[in-house]
Amino acid sequence: MSPGSLKTRLVLEEEEDSGGEGSEAEQVPVEEPTISREDKIKNAKALSLIQGALTDKLFPSIRNEKTAKGAWDTLRREFRGDKKVRAVKLQTVRADFECMRMTDGESLDSYLARFFGTVNNLKSLGEDVSETRIVQKLLMSLSRRYKSIVSIIEETRRLDVLRVEEVIASVKVYDKREDLHDERDKLARTERAFSSLKVGNNQVHGTHKGSQSRPNQKWQGHDKKGSNWSQNGSLNNNNDSSWNNSVGGNWNNSFNSQNKQGNSSQGSMKPQCQDKSVWFVDSACSNHMTSQESVLIKIDRTVTCKVKMGTGDLVQATGKGTLVVETQHGRRYIHEVLLVPSLDENLLSVGQMMEHGYYVLFWGNMAVIFDDGSLNNVVAKVVMGGNRCFPLSLESMTPAARNASVIEDPWIWHRRLGHLNFVSMKKMQQMEMVTGLPVLTEMKDVCEGCVSGKHHREKFDKEEAWRASCPLESVHTDLCGPMQNESIGGNRYFITFIDDFSRMCWVYFLRNKSDTFNVFKKFKAFVELQSGFSLKKLRSDRGGEYTSHEFQDFCASIGMERQLTIAYSPQQNGVAERRNRTICEMARSMMIEKGIPVIFWAEAKFDDKARKGVFIGYGSCEKGYRVYDLQSKKIVLSRSVIFSEDKSWNWKSDQEESIPIPFNLERDEIKDGNNEIQPNGTQFDDGGSSHLNSTVGDLVENVFKTWLNLDGTVQKHKARLVAKGYSQKPEIYYNETFTPVARLDTIRTLIALAAQKGWKLFQLDIKSAFLNGVLDEEVYAEQPEAFEVKNAGHKVYKFRKALYGLKQAPRAWYSKIDAYLSMCKFKRSISEATMYTRSDNEGGLIIVSIYVDDIVYTGNSERMLAEFKREMMQRYEMSDLGLLHHFLGMGILQTDQGVFIHQNKYAKSLLVKFGLEDCKPVSIPLPIGEKLKKVDESELADEGDYRKIVGSLLYLTATRPDLMYAASLLSRFMNSLTKRHMRVARRVLRYVQGTLSYDIEYVRNQSATFVGFCDADWAGSEDDSRSTSGYAFSFGSGAFSWASVKQNTVALSTVEAEYVSAAEATTQAIWLRFVLDDFGEMQSEATLLFCDNMSAISMAKNPVFHQHAISMDNLSAISMAKKV
Repeated sequence: MSPGSLKTRLVLEEEEDSGGEGSEAEQVPVEEPTISREDKIKNAKALSLIQGALTDKLFPSIRNEKTAKGAWDTLRREFRGDKKVRAVKLQTVRADFECMRMTDGESLDSYLARFFGTVNNLKSLGEDVSETRIVQKLLMSLSRRYKSIVSIIEETRRLDVLRVEEVIASVKVYDKREDLHDERDKLARTERAFSSLKVGNNQVHGTHKGSQSRPNQKWQGHDKKGSNWSQNGSLNNNNDSSWNNSVGGNWNNSFNSQNKQGNSSQGSMKPQCQDKSVWFVDSACSNHMTSQESVLIKIDRTVTCKVKMGTGDLVQATGKGTLVVETQHGRRYIHEVLLVPSLDENLLSVGQMMEHGYYVLFWGNMAVIFDDGSLNNVVAKVVMGGNRCFPLSLESMTPAARNASVIEDPWIWHRRLGHLNFVSMKKMQQMEMVTGLPVLTEMKDVCEGCVSGKHHREKFDKEEAWRASCPLESVHTDLCGPMQNESIGGNRYFITFIDDFSRMCWVYFLRNKSDTFNVFKKFKAFVELQSGFSLKKLRSDRGGEYTSHEFQDFCASIGMERQLTIAYSPQQNGVAERRNRTICEMARSMMIEKGIPVIFWAEAKFDDKARKGVFIGYGSCEKGYRVYDLQSKKIVLSRSVIFSEDKSWNWKSDQEESIPIPFNLERDEIKDGNNEIQPNGTQFDDGGSSHLNSTVGDLVENVFKTWLNLDGTVQKHKARLVAKGYSQKPEIYYNETFTPVARLDTIRTLIALAAQKGWKLFQLDIKSAFLNGVLDEEVYAEQPEAFEVKNAGHKVYKFRKALYGLKQAPRAWYSKIDAYLSMCKFKRSISEATMYTRSDNEGGLIIVSIYVDDIVYTGNSERMLAEFKREMMQRYEMSDLGLLHHFLGMGILQTDQGVFIHQNKYAKSLLVKFGLEDCKPVSIPLPIGEKLKKVDESELADEGDYRKIVGSLLYLTATRPDLMYAASLLSRFMNSLTKRHMRVARRVLRYVQGTLSYDIEYVRNQSATFVGFCDADWAGSEDDSRSTSGYAFSFGSGAFSWASVKQNTVALSTVEAEYVSAAEATTQAIWLRFVLDDFGEMQSEATLLFCDNMSAISMAKNPVFHQHAISMDNLSAISMAKKV
């Protein structure tokens, strides 16, 4: 039970009529109408007693409680907590008990109080602490001072029967005996310290200069940290003498008192002195006292007590404050000074100084103050005055300086000085660079602001601390890539292995990162056989290629030690990293010298590291050279320049003709933020000028966008002027807006067909496609902001052509391109409105697919392909992107063996977006047996994040049929999701993490067999008992059409569920047959549709067999077979 609860319980038990007993005080709720008057009185009395037993800090927690039981329960919950909270507290207190040690400077009483406080906390939390355990811990935790007594107790007594009280008594007796020995040693040192002082005839030799009869005594010393100080001593005589401490003493910057409020202090009246700056060192005074309120700061008026004077009279102390003393070397502070208005003199208490570690010795006619027990460091020497008193003149601060908010807290100075470190602050104090800086001690606490703002990464050793002693004892490895373009052998990565002993290096080339493990096994077998040594250690980074389960299990099975670097610390694998850099630089230099193109490797690795420029001059304010960059046509500032002084640049041949932009607006100064964007390169300028060439108006803003390649490099910069289409009204500004686009099934079918036929796929990009559309309606717009024509601000623009942002712009563009292709004798597909084909008499065929402004085309005739590209580029302003490699977020890789499609880059960005880039992968998307429903017992989750995850997964299914069912299932709970749904969705992302390298391969030159597969569960939905259908179609290699959808009806059996799934797959198969017919691939034979339910196959062959059978019109031309 906590102390607060125990005190309250005792108060209640002492009251005979209290209604609260123990921890279960039975109280009748006040709101009950049948409560008796007696119970009300008892409740009020108990509640009053509980409230009275609490401190002001605890009282607000029960302020609103109306019953004693409610207040008691609140206190019990706050101090005891539930079972889990008590368990955590017990673990913390148990750890404190086990780690408890007595420090060297800690007193025995203080440590015993701390020790048994921890023991009581353990017992209050339910820990059974035996007396033997307490005795053993107490003896083990005492400091070196008690080493002898601990050894005696352990050798002479049985600890299992020894009582705690006996141990404490023995230790305390030993402690007092040691204190007596210490006092005797101090007295002996004192006698030696003053043996050199000769007292007589009012002179003290050694430190005294002049005569004792001078009115102002000077004494000097040092504070505890070495800073000089000086103070004045004053006598009642008229002559002046100067005192110097040649030994060098210490004056503590503060005197603290442990007296509490209400304690009675005792003082002694002294002979009066006219100088109010004089303080008398008094051994009969229990506290520092003064009657001058003006010399104190930080006066605490709540401290009041009676002071008994030497005459026996009691006077009132009205507060307690701090005295600020001005010295030659800064301010010093004397704390806990009582303010006694009726006191005639200022008194310094000898006892109060001794309580805080100071030693005062009265010797002859002098009082000497030391700062420690060694009696070596003298703080002050005060000569006895003519009236047998010991006066000391302390020069206090002026009122203006005293009101200037003196700050003694070193942490406040630390913050004021911009979180300056304490070592530098001590130097500033020693060099007297700052006035008022308090004496600084060793600060053991940690400043969180400094840690957060100044923490930096630890530097790495320049030299290796360890090297291998034999070959293959340690091997360094690293993977480099991917390159933007494949090598001749189709590789995009290379991996290096460096032996730490010999620095021998092996280089292997890889197609994919997933090949790392196989290459490592080949390398291991080769080097071990050739060298006769075994590979013992492998050092690498934490890349997924090195940390896969397969890789780790293999290393563990052969007993090889793995050494992995810390995240974002490539320096720990510096041998391999530096070797990769050396290899790249060697290859780059040789390729540049010989003029070898870089089509087989990434530009990021083999582009020039230096660029040509012309020296212009020196930087005016910077330490560098001003160079005109011949590539970017800009002047740049650089310090890394290599001069070729014997060459010059031909400026005439470098001049280029400038093409004027046909845009007749006079541009005013632009004040918005868009003019701060400085795009570089001609690609960006082309994107913007195409809009201006169309002479269209009313733009909302300049929309800048950077198009990236699959590896993250910049493909092009694009700028668009967008109209305010959201302000258009139907039937006024537009009529029809629908525009067809190519379906992903069609695109994948085209890719699969091209791969099977061995055709190459090409891509064209129409620049600003929507600007080619012709409007059927009259559309007007205001002049765009910052582009108004001078003296014509009241006029508006009339659109001649379509513009991005207009609702009818997509349809206008589609009508334009459809009309042109029809004019070029292309035949539009009946099944897909964006698919066009054209053939000739020689059997040549070209297929074109349009997706807004992207055109994908392929065919069997190189002549027709070249002719189509030439016609399109003559008709429209286009970009020839060459072989198809990136389309609708899909990466397309065309090789001699086939075509691969993937979304690896998007999958990685998806994991980074949701913070799962370092998550642990799983082997299947959904947990086995997981059943999701709209309403479950878990809490609601964030709809925004869930919808983003599901939407991203649906987009990822463009190349990942293995995610189709999971994404389709999760999409059913968009409006009723819980944390359970979110957990399953994040698990699917973990599956994506483990399958980043998955792609679909369409094999070249393989006999095409159009087949389909279908399947279904039964009553899989927990909400409406509907089943889920799934199907996939292929040409014998990779799938190109797939789906997973919930059925529209409730199936009464697995047969009906499989039958419905077969019917839906048949519908898709019929549409795909039409598409293939348009491609020139007439399906003369029936399409095989595989189903794993014999009853459903029988029902398909004989629809009369079951009364719930669906119409078989779509299945009349399809034969179905069971897959064995």
